[in-house]
Amino acid sequence: AAAKKVLSALEHVDMKQLTDKKAHGHWMTISKEISNSANSISKISDIKAQRDHFKHLSAHLSKGVKLFGVDQKIYEQFCPMADNNKGAYWLSTTKEIKNPYFGEAMLTCGEITDEM
Repeated sequence: AAAKKVLSALEHVDMKQLTDKKAHGHWMTISKEISNSANSISKISDIKAQRDHFKHLSAHLSKGVKLFGVDQKIYEQFCPMADNNKGAYWLSTTKEIKNPYFGEAMLTCGEITDEM
């Protein structure tokens, strides 16, 4: 359901605000990746597969937030044990850690690595 909200939000991006050619190019690349990941998440029900796509979605959303900003504070959070101990990031609007990679099994595992 959340992935479908992301796809809907992408449809409402005002491209007229991206007047800089370089910024426009960055957004086109990032938005395509966000769309692909969110679309994959919305079409599958296997939680492990969704989490794999979520890792990519989070990376591209983070890049977008860092490049273009948002109108609220966002926390980039990290779990070192996600993705077979390679680690993975996600974004949150709260400081509270709610690990999306392990859910209830390790809900508070992680740390804030950046505030945007």
